[in-house]
Amino acid sequence: MQEEAKARPWWARSKVWWRIVRDVVSLALALALIVWGLPRIAGVGWPQILEPLRNLHQGMLALLALLQLSALLLFTFTITGALPGISHPRALTVNLAGSLVANTLPFGGALAIGATYAMCRSWGFSRSAIGISVVLGGIFGALAFGRIDTLTGTLRRRNQELEARETSARALHRVSVALASLMGYPPAVGLIAGSAALSGGHGTVLAWGPIIGAKFDVPSASAMGAAAATLRPQF
Repeated sequence: MQEEAKARPWWARSKVWWRIVRDVVSLALALALIVWGLPRIAGVGWPQILEPLRNLHQGMLALLALLQLSALLLFTFTITGALPGISHPRALTVNLAGSLVANTLPFGGALAIGATYAMCRSWGFSRSAIGISVVLGGIFGALAFGRIDTLTGTLRRRNQELEARETSARALHRVSVALASLMGYPPAVGLIAGSAALSGGHGTVLAWGPIIGAKFDVPSASAMGAAAATLRPQF
């Protein structure tokens, strides 16, 4: 009987048609959940969901898609390492299916684990091997996200420091120019003796002091800037 079944063409095998129907129904349900279910779960329509993407350049969209695909491909090495015997194409299939479920459905994380378990069981992997791979994948993902959060926090703090320095430099520039005007000097002298000296130091003063002194007929511009640069560590 088995040899006879194998000898029949694929369109005459009921198991093949059952798999085709099952796959088509599964794909239709997935599309329905994304197209119809996701907007209702999120509380916004597809125009609002796609609005941020319309503001991006096509090159940026292509870059984001490439980065996402690269991340999915790279994570297959984690799956193949955690679940010995699984191939990279199957690992990519598991990753794509799990990411789709986890990112679009309520309680998607738990459902993604269930989808991963069902797919791996259909390929003949044992329950214990699948469980270990899920735990290892979760640990690796948590560590990776932790590193990303740490890097993001460092960059955010660095950006805040740069913004604070920029704000201080602008305020110092206004104050130094105002003081120079009150003392009867050109505003450029206040710049070289104030914000330029305190922000750039002696190098900036030596480079621009003679130029500003000659242009505005203030021979002591370099001396005032050097004195201000010397006092800079006290601020």
